[in-house]
Amino acid sequence: MPHSIDSLSFEASTAATIESLGQIVPELIVTCTVLAIVLVDLFFIRGKGKRQGPLEMVVLAGMGAALIATWAGFAGEPRAVFGTMMVVDPFSSFFDAVFLLATVLFVFSTMMSNEIAVADRSEYYTLAVGSVLGMMLMASSTDMVSIFISVEFVSLASYVMAGFVRGDRRSSEASLKYVLYGSVSSAVLLFGFSYLYGLTGTTSLIEANQVLYASNPYPLALLFALVLVIAGLGFKIACVPFHFWAPDVYEGAPTPVTAFFTVAPKAAGFALLSRFLVTLLSNPSTSPGFWTFLGSLDWPLLVGILAAGTMTLGNFGALRQTNMKRLLAYSSIAHVGFVLMAVSTLSPEGLHAIIVYMAAYLVMNLGAFLVVIAIRERTGSVDLRDYDGLANDAPMLVVAMVVFLYSLTGLPPSLGFLGKYYVFAETIRQEIWWLAAIGAVNSVIALYYYFRVAKALVFRPLRERQWTGAIPELATSLSVALAAVTLVFGVPWGAFEKVTTYSATLFLGR
Repeated sequence: MPHSIDSLSFEASTAATIESLGQIVPELIVTCTVLAIVLVDLFFIRGKGKRQGPLEMVVLAGMGAALIATWAGFAGEPRAVFGTMMVVDPFSSFFDAVFLLATVLFVFSTMMSNEIAVADRSEYYTLAVGSVLGMMLMASSTDMVSIFISVEFVSLASYVMAGFVRGDRRSSEASLKYVLYGSVSSAVLLFGFSYLYGLTGTTSLIEANQVLYASNPYPLALLFALVLVIAGLGFKIACVPFHFWAPDVYEGAPTPVTAFFTVAPKAAGFALLSRFLVTLLSNPSTSPGFWTFLGSLDWPLLVGILAAGTMTLGNFGALRQTNMKRLLAYSSIAHVGFVLMAVSTLSPEGLHAIIVYMAAYLVMNLGAFLVVIAIRERTGSVDLRDYDGLANDAPMLVVAMVVFLYSLTGLPPSLGFLGKYYVFAETIRQEIWWLAAIGAVNSVIALYYYFRVAKALVFRPLRERQWTGAIPELATSLSVALAAVTLVFGVPWGAFEKVTTYSATLFLGR
Protein backbone atom coordinates (compact mmCIF):
# COMPACT_ATOMS: atom_id res chain seq x y z
CA MET A 1 0.00 0.00 0.00
CA PRO A 2 2.75 2.57 0.82
CA HIS A 3 4.36 1.76 -2.52
CA SER A 4 1.04 2.36 -4.25
CA ILE A 5 0.59 5.71 -2.47
CA ASP A 6 4.15 6.76 -3.39
CA SER A 7 3.48 5.77 -7.00
CA LEU A 8 0.29 7.82 -7.13
CA SER A 9 2.07 10.77 -5.54
CA PHE A 10 4.89 10.56 -8.09
CA GLU A 11 2.44 10.36 -10.97
CA ALA A 12 0.49 13.34 -9.66
CA SER A 13 3.71 15.32 -9.24
CA THR A 14 4.84 14.42 -12.77
CA ALA A 15 1.48 15.39 -14.22
CA ALA A 16 1.58 18.73 -12.38
CA THR A 17 5.10 19.41 -13.66
CA ILE A 18 4.13 18.61 -17.25
CA GLU A 19 1.07 20.83 -16.93
CA SER A 20 3.23 23.67 -15.59
CA LEU A 21 5.71 23.26 -18.46
CA GLY A 22 2.81 23.68 -20.85
CA GLN A 23 2.15 27.10 -19.33
CA ILE A 24 5.66 28.46 -19.98
CA VAL A 25 6.05 27.75 -23.70
CA PRO A 26 7.80 31.09 -24.45
CA GLU A 27 10.48 30.34 -21.85
CA LEU A 28 10.96 26.85 -23.29
CA ILE A 29 11.37 28.29 -26.79
CA VAL A 30 14.02 30.72 -25.55
CA THR A 31 15.81 27.82 -23.83
CA CYS A 32 15.76 25.85 -27.09
CA THR A 33 17.13 28.91 -28.90
CA VAL A 34 20.17 28.94 -26.60
CA LEU A 35 20.81 25.28 -27.40
CA ALA A 36 20.25 25.89 -31.12
CA ILE A 37 22.87 28.67 -31.17
CA VAL A 38 25.47 26.34 -29.65
CA LEU A 39 24.61 23.45 -31.97
CA VAL A 40 24.54 25.55 -35.15
CA ASP A 41 27.91 27.04 -34.26
CA LEU A 42 29.40 23.66 -33.39
CA PHE A 43 28.21 21.66 -36.40
CA PHE A 44 27.67 24.19 -39.20
CA ILE A 45 29.87 27.23 -38.59
CA ARG A 46 32.93 26.55 -36.43
CA GLY A 47 35.97 26.03 -38.60
CA LYS A 48 34.19 27.15 -41.76
CA GLY A 49 35.39 30.74 -41.62
CA LYS A 50 32.04 32.55 -41.58
CA ARG A 51 29.80 33.18 -38.60
CA GLN A 52 27.58 36.15 -39.42
CA GLY A 53 24.19 35.28 -40.85
CA PRO A 54 23.19 31.82 -39.61
CA LEU A 55 23.47 32.72 -35.93
CA GLU A 56 21.41 35.87 -36.38
CA MET A 57 18.74 33.88 -38.21
CA VAL A 58 18.59 31.36 -35.36
CA VAL A 59 18.19 34.09 -32.73
CA LEU A 60 15.60 36.03 -34.73
CA ALA A 61 13.61 32.87 -35.47
CA GLY A 62 13.68 31.88 -31.81
CA MET A 63 12.60 35.31 -30.61
CA GLY A 64 9.85 35.42 -33.24
CA ALA A 65 8.52 32.02 -32.19
CA ALA A 66 8.61 33.05 -28.53
CA LEU A 67 6.73 36.27 -29.36
CA ILE A 68 4.01 34.28 -31.12
CA ALA A 69 3.72 31.95 -28.12
CA THR A 70 3.59 34.94 -25.77
CA TRP A 71 0.80 36.56 -27.76
CA ALA A 72 -1.10 33.26 -27.93
CA GLY A 73 -1.06 32.98 -24.13
CA PHE A 74 -1.67 36.67 -23.45
CA ALA A 75 -5.44 36.41 -23.13
CA GLY A 76 -5.36 33.26 -20.97
CA GLU A 77 -6.47 33.14 -17.37
CA PRO A 78 -3.82 34.28 -14.83
CA ARG A 79 -2.46 31.17 -13.15
CA ALA A 80 0.30 29.85 -10.90
CA VAL A 81 2.83 27.32 -12.18
CA PHE A 82 5.19 25.01 -10.29
CA GLY A 83 3.17 25.54 -7.14
CA THR A 84 3.65 29.20 -6.30
CA MET A 85 7.18 29.54 -7.70
CA MET A 86 5.97 31.42 -10.78
CA VAL A 87 2.81 32.91 -12.22
CA VAL A 88 1.70 33.46 -15.79
CA ASP A 89 -0.53 36.49 -16.26
CA PRO A 90 -0.98 39.40 -18.70
CA PHE A 91 1.59 41.42 -16.73
CA SER A 92 4.35 38.84 -17.21
CA SER A 93 3.35 38.26 -20.85
CA PHE A 94 3.64 41.97 -21.63
CA PHE A 95 7.14 42.18 -20.17
CA ASP A 96 8.13 38.97 -21.96
CA ALA A 97 7.20 40.72 -25.20
CA VAL A 98 9.34 43.73 -24.21
CA PHE A 99 12.37 41.49 -23.57
CA LEU A 100 11.92 39.60 -26.84
CA LEU A 101 11.47 42.75 -28.95
CA ALA A 102 14.50 44.32 -27.27
CA THR A 103 16.51 41.22 -28.22
CA VAL A 104 15.39 41.46 -31.85
CA LEU A 105 16.58 45.08 -32.02
CA PHE A 106 19.76 44.08 -30.17
CA VAL A 107 20.54 41.52 -32.89
CA PHE A 108 20.02 44.11 -35.63
CA SER A 109 22.23 46.60 -33.79
CA THR A 110 24.99 43.99 -33.50
CA MET A 111 24.76 43.29 -37.23
CA MET A 112 25.40 47.00 -37.89
CA SER A 113 28.33 47.29 -35.49
CA ASN A 114 31.95 46.21 -35.91
CA GLU A 115 32.62 46.19 -32.16
CA ILE A 116 31.90 42.48 -31.72
CA ALA A 117 34.20 40.18 -33.70
CA VAL A 118 32.28 37.82 -35.96
CA ALA A 119 34.26 34.89 -34.57
CA ASP A 120 32.95 35.59 -31.04
CA ARG A 121 29.27 35.96 -31.82
CA SER A 122 28.18 32.45 -30.89
CA GLU A 123 29.13 33.00 -27.25
CA TYR A 124 27.84 36.57 -27.45
CA TYR A 125 24.35 35.57 -28.59
CA THR A 126 24.28 32.63 -26.19
CA LEU A 127 24.84 35.01 -23.27
CA ALA A 128 22.28 37.53 -24.54
CA VAL A 129 19.51 34.99 -25.12
CA GLY A 130 20.35 33.28 -21.82
CA SER A 131 19.93 36.60 -20.03
CA VAL A 132 16.53 37.03 -21.72
CA LEU A 133 15.45 33.71 -20.22
CA GLY A 134 16.43 35.05 -16.80
CA MET A 135 14.47 38.26 -17.40
CA MET A 136 11.36 36.30 -18.34
CA LEU A 137 11.67 34.33 -15.11
CA MET A 138 12.15 37.58 -13.16
CA ALA A 139 8.86 38.93 -14.52
CA SER A 140 7.02 35.75 -13.48
CA SER A 141 8.64 34.80 -10.17
CA THR A 142 6.65 34.91 -6.93
CA ASP A 143 9.07 32.95 -4.76
CA MET A 144 12.25 34.28 -3.19
CA VAL A 145 14.27 31.32 -4.44
CA SER A 146 13.14 31.67 -8.06
CA ILE A 147 13.56 35.46 -7.85
CA PHE A 148 17.16 35.20 -6.69
CA ILE A 149 18.08 32.53 -9.24
CA SER A 150 16.56 34.51 -12.11
CA VAL A 151 18.27 37.74 -11.00
CA GLU A 152 21.64 35.98 -10.85
CA PHE A 153 20.99 34.36 -14.23
CA VAL A 154 20.66 37.82 -15.75
CA SER A 155 23.53 39.30 -13.76
CA LEU A 156 26.14 36.66 -14.61
CA ALA A 157 25.42 36.91 -18.34
CA SER A 158 25.49 40.71 -18.15
CA TYR A 159 28.89 40.78 -16.42
CA VAL A 160 30.47 38.87 -19.30
CA MET A 161 28.66 40.86 -22.01
CA ALA A 162 29.87 44.16 -20.53
CA GLY A 163 33.50 43.08 -20.94
CA PHE A 164 33.08 41.16 -24.16
CA VAL A 165 35.56 43.21 -26.22
CA ARG A 166 38.83 41.49 -25.41
CA GLY A 167 41.84 43.77 -25.17
CA ASP A 168 39.73 46.89 -24.64
CA ARG A 169 40.66 48.47 -21.30
CA ARG A 170 37.36 50.33 -20.91
CA SER A 171 35.34 47.20 -21.63
CA SER A 172 37.33 45.22 -19.06
CA GLU A 173 36.92 48.03 -16.53
CA ALA A 174 33.17 48.09 -17.18
CA SER A 175 32.91 44.37 -16.56
CA LEU A 176 34.96 44.54 -13.36
CA LYS A 177 32.89 47.40 -11.92
CA TYR A 178 29.69 45.60 -12.87
CA VAL A 179 30.85 42.43 -11.10
CA LEU A 180 31.91 44.27 -7.93
CA TYR A 181 28.76 46.35 -7.56
CA GLY A 182 26.55 43.48 -8.71
CA SER A 183 28.02 41.06 -6.19
CA VAL A 184 27.35 43.46 -3.33
CA SER A 185 23.77 44.08 -4.48
CA SER A 186 23.12 40.34 -4.77
CA ALA A 187 24.40 39.82 -1.24
CA VAL A 188 22.15 42.63 0.04
CA LEU A 189 19.14 41.16 -1.79
CA LEU A 190 19.82 37.69 -0.39
CA PHE A 191 20.26 39.11 3.11
CA GLY A 192 16.86 40.79 2.83
CA PHE A 193 15.26 37.56 1.64
CA SER A 194 16.77 35.66 4.57
CA TYR A 195 15.13 38.11 6.99
CA LEU A 196 11.79 37.78 5.21
CA TYR A 197 12.04 34.00 5.38
CA GLY A 198 12.84 34.16 9.08
CA LEU A 199 9.82 36.40 9.71
CA THR A 200 7.30 34.43 7.64
CA GLY A 201 8.64 30.87 7.53
CA THR A 202 8.13 30.63 3.75
CA THR A 203 9.86 31.70 0.55
CA SER A 204 6.58 32.14 -1.33
CA LEU A 205 5.51 35.78 -1.61
CA ILE A 206 1.85 34.73 -1.79
CA GLU A 207 2.08 32.70 1.43
CA ALA A 208 4.28 35.34 3.10
CA ASN A 209 1.58 37.94 2.41
CA GLN A 210 -0.97 35.81 4.27
CA VAL A 211 1.39 35.37 7.24
CA LEU A 212 2.16 39.09 7.43
CA TYR A 213 -1.48 40.11 7.45
CA ALA A 214 -2.39 37.41 9.95
CA SER A 215 0.29 38.27 12.52
CA ASN A 216 2.26 41.38 11.40
CA PRO A 217 5.45 40.10 13.11
CA TYR A 218 8.23 42.45 14.29
CA PRO A 219 7.53 45.62 12.25
CA LEU A 220 11.08 46.97 12.57
CA ALA A 221 12.62 43.70 11.38
CA LEU A 222 10.16 43.63 8.48
CA LEU A 223 11.08 47.21 7.57
CA PHE A 224 14.78 46.33 7.65
CA ALA A 225 14.22 43.31 5.41
CA LEU A 226 12.19 45.30 2.89
CA VAL A 227 14.77 48.09 2.75
CA LEU A 228 17.47 45.50 1.97
CA VAL A 229 15.37 43.94 -0.80
CA ILE A 230 14.52 47.30 -2.36
CA ALA A 231 18.22 48.28 -2.19
CA GLY A 232 19.17 45.05 -3.98
CA LEU A 233 16.57 45.59 -6.68
CA GLY A 234 17.48 49.28 -6.87
CA PHE A 235 20.88 48.28 -8.23
CA LYS A 236 19.24 46.30 -11.03
CA ILE A 237 17.25 49.32 -12.22
CA ALA A 238 20.09 51.81 -11.48
CA CYS A 239 18.08 54.12 -9.24
CA VAL A 240 19.77 56.63 -6.91
CA PRO A 241 21.71 55.96 -4.70
CA PHE A 242 22.46 52.56 -6.28
CA HIS A 243 23.36 53.94 -9.72
CA PHE A 244 27.13 54.49 -9.43
CA TRP A 245 28.02 51.60 -11.71
CA ALA A 246 25.77 52.59 -14.61
CA PRO A 247 27.58 55.47 -16.43
CA ASP A 248 30.98 53.73 -16.47
CA VAL A 249 29.54 50.33 -17.40
CA TYR A 250 27.35 51.77 -20.15
CA GLU A 251 30.27 53.75 -21.58
CA GLY A 252 32.75 50.88 -21.51
CA ALA A 253 30.47 48.10 -22.79
CA PRO A 254 30.08 47.53 -26.55
CA THR A 255 27.42 49.94 -27.85
CA PRO A 256 24.86 47.25 -28.81
CA VAL A 257 25.25 45.79 -25.31
CA THR A 258 24.77 49.23 -23.75
CA ALA A 259 21.57 49.70 -25.76
CA PHE A 260 20.32 46.32 -24.55
CA PHE A 261 21.28 47.04 -20.92
CA THR A 262 19.41 50.35 -20.83
CA VAL A 263 16.10 48.68 -21.71
CA ALA A 264 15.75 44.94 -21.09
CA PRO A 265 17.29 44.43 -17.60
CA LYS A 266 15.66 47.66 -16.41
CA ALA A 267 12.25 46.47 -17.60
CA ALA A 268 12.86 43.15 -15.81
CA GLY A 269 13.80 45.02 -12.63
CA PHE A 270 10.62 47.10 -12.71
CA ALA A 271 8.49 44.04 -13.41
CA LEU A 272 10.03 42.27 -10.42
CA LEU A 273 9.83 45.31 -8.12
CA SER A 274 6.16 45.91 -8.98
CA ARG A 275 5.21 42.27 -8.50
CA PHE A 276 7.17 42.05 -5.25
CA LEU A 277 5.46 45.10 -3.72
CA VAL A 278 1.96 44.13 -4.80
CA THR A 279 2.17 40.39 -4.08
CA LEU A 280 3.91 40.65 -0.70
CA LEU A 281 2.47 43.84 0.76
CA SER A 282 -1.01 44.41 -0.68
CA ASN A 283 -4.03 43.77 1.53
CA PRO A 284 -5.87 40.59 0.43
CA SER A 285 -9.17 41.86 1.88
CA THR A 286 -9.51 44.91 -0.39
CA SER A 287 -10.26 43.24 -3.73
CA PRO A 288 -10.39 44.43 -6.47
CA GLY A 289 -8.41 47.49 -5.39
CA PHE A 290 -5.82 45.47 -3.39
CA TRP A 291 -3.65 48.54 -2.98
CA THR A 292 -3.99 49.04 0.79
CA PHE A 293 -0.47 48.32 2.02
CA LEU A 294 0.89 46.69 5.11
CA GLY A 295 1.79 48.72 8.17
CA SER A 296 1.97 52.41 8.91
CA LEU A 297 5.07 53.11 6.80
CA ASP A 298 4.41 55.69 4.08
CA TRP A 299 5.56 53.61 1.10
CA PRO A 300 4.54 56.22 -1.51
CA LEU A 301 6.77 58.77 0.24
CA LEU A 302 9.73 56.36 0.37
CA VAL A 303 9.51 55.40 -3.31
CA GLY A 304 8.70 59.01 -4.25
CA ILE A 305 11.93 60.24 -2.64
CA LEU A 306 13.86 57.62 -4.63
CA ALA A 307 12.07 58.77 -7.80
CA ALA A 308 12.83 62.45 -7.20
CA GLY A 309 16.50 61.82 -6.44
CA THR A 310 16.93 59.48 -9.40
CA MET A 311 15.45 61.75 -12.07
CA THR A 312 17.22 64.83 -10.70
CA LEU A 313 20.68 63.30 -10.49
CA GLY A 314 20.25 61.58 -13.85
CA ASN A 315 19.28 64.80 -15.62
CA PHE A 316 21.96 66.95 -13.99
CA GLY A 317 24.54 64.27 -14.76
CA ALA A 318 23.54 64.31 -18.44
CA LEU A 319 23.86 68.10 -18.74
CA ARG A 320 27.66 68.12 -18.92
CA GLN A 321 28.26 64.97 -20.99
CA THR A 322 29.89 65.09 -24.42
CA ASN A 323 30.11 61.31 -24.86
CA MET A 324 26.79 60.11 -26.32
CA LYS A 325 26.90 56.78 -24.49
CA ARG A 326 27.39 58.50 -21.14
CA LEU A 327 24.72 61.07 -21.99
CA LEU A 328 22.20 58.33 -22.76
CA ALA A 329 23.35 56.44 -19.66
CA TYR A 330 22.47 59.37 -17.42
CA SER A 331 19.30 59.88 -19.44
CA SER A 332 18.32 56.27 -18.71
CA ILE A 333 18.84 56.92 -14.98
CA ALA A 334 16.51 59.93 -15.24
CA HIS A 335 13.87 57.80 -16.97
CA VAL A 336 14.11 55.30 -14.12
CA GLY A 337 13.05 58.17 -11.87
CA PHE A 338 9.95 58.83 -13.97
CA VAL A 339 8.96 55.16 -13.85
CA LEU A 340 9.47 55.19 -10.07
CA MET A 341 6.94 58.04 -9.97
CA ALA A 342 4.37 55.54 -11.20
CA VAL A 343 5.57 52.93 -8.70
CA SER A 344 5.14 55.47 -5.89
CA THR A 345 1.41 55.78 -6.60
CA LEU A 346 0.97 52.11 -5.61
CA SER A 347 -2.24 51.82 -7.63
CA PRO A 348 -3.55 49.75 -10.55
CA GLU A 349 -3.46 52.90 -12.69
CA GLY A 350 0.17 53.40 -11.69
CA LEU A 351 0.92 49.88 -12.86
CA HIS A 352 -0.70 50.73 -16.19
CA ALA A 353 1.50 53.84 -16.41
CA ILE A 354 4.62 51.68 -15.86
CA ILE A 355 3.58 49.40 -18.71
CA VAL A 356 2.93 52.25 -21.16
CA TYR A 357 6.19 53.98 -20.20
CA MET A 358 8.27 50.83 -20.70
CA ALA A 359 6.67 50.22 -24.11
CA ALA A 360 7.55 53.79 -25.11
CA TYR A 361 11.06 53.56 -23.67
CA LEU A 362 11.76 50.34 -25.59
CA VAL A 363 11.10 52.04 -28.93
CA MET A 364 12.58 55.49 -28.39
CA ASN A 365 15.71 54.55 -26.44
CA LEU A 366 16.74 51.59 -28.61
CA GLY A 367 15.98 53.73 -31.66
CA ALA A 368 18.33 56.43 -30.38
CA PHE A 369 21.06 53.85 -29.79
CA LEU A 370 20.64 52.48 -33.32
CA VAL A 371 21.46 55.96 -34.60
CA VAL A 372 24.45 56.23 -32.23
CA ILE A 373 25.77 52.91 -33.57
CA ALA A 374 25.28 54.03 -37.18
CA ILE A 375 27.09 57.33 -36.56
CA ARG A 376 29.90 55.49 -34.82
CA GLU A 377 30.33 53.33 -37.92
CA ARG A 378 30.50 56.52 -40.02
CA THR A 379 32.72 58.70 -37.84
CA GLY A 380 34.47 56.18 -35.60
CA SER A 381 33.38 58.21 -32.58
CA VAL A 382 30.59 58.60 -30.03
CA ASP A 383 31.71 62.12 -29.10
CA LEU A 384 29.01 64.77 -29.48
CA ARG A 385 31.49 67.10 -31.22
CA ASP A 386 31.66 64.64 -34.12
CA TYR A 387 27.88 64.92 -34.62
CA ASP A 388 28.19 68.45 -36.07
CA GLY A 389 26.28 68.87 -39.33
CA LEU A 390 25.50 65.21 -39.93
CA ALA A 391 22.06 66.22 -41.21
CA ASN A 392 23.87 67.10 -44.45
CA ASP A 393 25.48 63.66 -44.66
CA ALA A 394 22.66 61.36 -43.46
CA PRO A 395 19.41 63.38 -43.44
CA MET A 396 16.96 60.50 -42.89
CA LEU A 397 19.00 59.11 -40.01
CA VAL A 398 19.15 62.52 -38.37
CA VAL A 399 15.40 63.04 -38.78
CA ALA A 400 14.84 59.73 -36.99
CA MET A 401 17.23 60.77 -34.19
CA VAL A 402 15.43 64.08 -33.73
CA VAL A 403 12.13 62.18 -33.39
CA PHE A 404 13.65 59.91 -30.74
CA LEU A 405 15.05 62.88 -28.80
CA TYR A 406 11.68 64.61 -29.08
CA SER A 407 9.99 61.51 -27.66
CA LEU A 408 12.57 61.04 -24.90
CA THR A 409 11.81 64.61 -23.81
CA GLY A 410 8.13 63.68 -23.57
CA LEU A 411 6.64 66.15 -26.04
CA PRO A 412 3.35 65.47 -27.89
CA PRO A 413 2.48 63.68 -30.07
CA SER A 414 4.95 60.89 -29.31
CA LEU A 415 5.12 57.65 -27.37
CA GLY A 416 7.29 59.38 -24.79
CA PHE A 417 4.57 61.96 -24.19
CA LEU A 418 1.98 59.21 -23.78
CA GLY A 419 4.14 57.45 -21.18
CA LYS A 420 4.74 60.64 -19.21
CA TYR A 421 1.08 61.62 -19.49
CA TYR A 422 -0.04 58.45 -17.70
CA VAL A 423 2.69 58.81 -15.07
CA PHE A 424 1.88 62.45 -14.29
CA ALA A 425 -1.88 61.91 -14.48
CA GLU A 426 -1.79 59.18 -11.84
CA THR A 427 0.69 61.09 -9.65
CA ILE A 428 -1.62 64.12 -9.68
CA ARG A 429 -4.72 61.96 -9.15
CA GLN A 430 -3.06 60.56 -6.02
CA GLU A 431 -2.35 64.18 -4.98
CA ILE A 432 1.41 63.68 -4.76
CA TRP A 433 1.84 67.29 -5.83
CA TRP A 434 5.47 67.73 -4.77
CA LEU A 435 6.61 64.77 -6.87
CA ALA A 436 4.64 65.94 -9.91
CA ALA A 437 6.29 69.37 -9.60
CA ILE A 438 9.78 67.85 -9.40
CA GLY A 439 8.97 65.68 -12.42
CA ALA A 440 7.85 68.71 -14.42
CA VAL A 441 11.05 70.63 -13.62
CA ASN A 442 13.14 67.61 -14.61
CA SER A 443 11.31 67.33 -17.93
CA VAL A 444 12.39 70.90 -18.71
CA ILE A 445 16.00 70.12 -17.73
CA ALA A 446 15.99 67.08 -20.03
CA LEU A 447 14.81 69.26 -22.91
CA TYR A 448 18.09 71.20 -22.71
CA TYR A 449 20.52 68.32 -23.18
CA TYR A 450 18.38 66.55 -25.78
CA PHE A 451 18.24 69.83 -27.72
CA ARG A 452 22.06 70.03 -27.54
CA VAL A 453 22.27 66.80 -29.52
CA ALA A 454 19.65 67.94 -32.06
CA LYS A 455 21.42 71.30 -32.41
CA ALA A 456 24.74 69.60 -33.20
CA LEU A 457 23.15 67.33 -35.80
CA VAL A 458 21.01 69.92 -37.57
CA PHE A 459 22.20 73.49 -36.96
CA ARG A 460 25.98 73.24 -36.87
CA PRO A 461 28.00 73.11 -40.11
CA LEU A 462 29.40 69.82 -41.34
CA ARG A 463 33.10 69.68 -40.50
CA GLU A 464 35.70 68.26 -42.84
CA ARG A 465 36.81 64.91 -41.51
CA GLN A 466 38.12 61.51 -42.47
CA TRP A 467 35.17 59.11 -42.59
CA THR A 468 35.87 55.66 -41.16
CA GLY A 469 32.99 53.87 -42.89
CA ALA A 470 29.51 54.12 -44.34
CA ILE A 471 26.12 54.43 -42.66
CA PRO A 472 24.61 50.91 -42.66
CA GLU A 473 21.47 50.83 -44.83
CA LEU A 474 19.77 48.67 -42.22
CA ALA A 475 20.35 51.40 -39.63
CA THR A 476 18.58 54.05 -41.69
CA SER A 477 15.56 51.93 -42.60
CA LEU A 478 15.14 50.50 -39.10
CA SER A 479 15.57 53.89 -37.40
CA VAL A 480 12.99 55.52 -39.69
CA ALA A 481 10.55 52.66 -39.01
CA LEU A 482 10.97 53.02 -35.24
CA ALA A 483 10.60 56.80 -35.51
CA ALA A 484 7.31 56.27 -37.35
CA VAL A 485 6.13 53.94 -34.58
CA THR A 486 7.11 56.58 -32.01
CA LEU A 487 4.88 59.15 -33.69
CA VAL A 488 1.98 56.92 -34.77
CA PHE A 489 1.51 55.45 -31.30
CA GLY A 490 1.89 58.86 -29.70
CA VAL A 491 -1.87 59.03 -30.13
CA PRO A 492 -3.72 56.75 -27.67
CA TRP A 493 -5.16 54.24 -30.12
CA GLY A 494 -7.99 52.12 -28.75
CA ALA A 495 -6.22 48.79 -29.34
CA PHE A 496 -2.99 50.00 -27.71
CA GLU A 497 -4.94 51.32 -24.72
CA LYS A 498 -6.84 48.05 -24.42
CA VAL A 499 -3.71 45.88 -24.53
CA THR A 500 -1.75 47.97 -22.01
CA THR A 501 -4.70 48.20 -19.62
CA TYR A 502 -5.20 44.43 -19.71
CA SER A 503 -1.46 43.94 -19.18
CA ALA A 504 -1.79 45.52 -15.73
CA THR A 505 -3.54 42.34 -14.51
CA LEU A 506 -1.51 40.43 -11.89
CA PHE A 507 -2.13 37.00 -10.41
CA LEU A 508 -2.16 37.36 -6.62
CA GLY A 509 -3.26 33.86 -5.61
CA ARG A 510 -6.35 35.14 -3.81
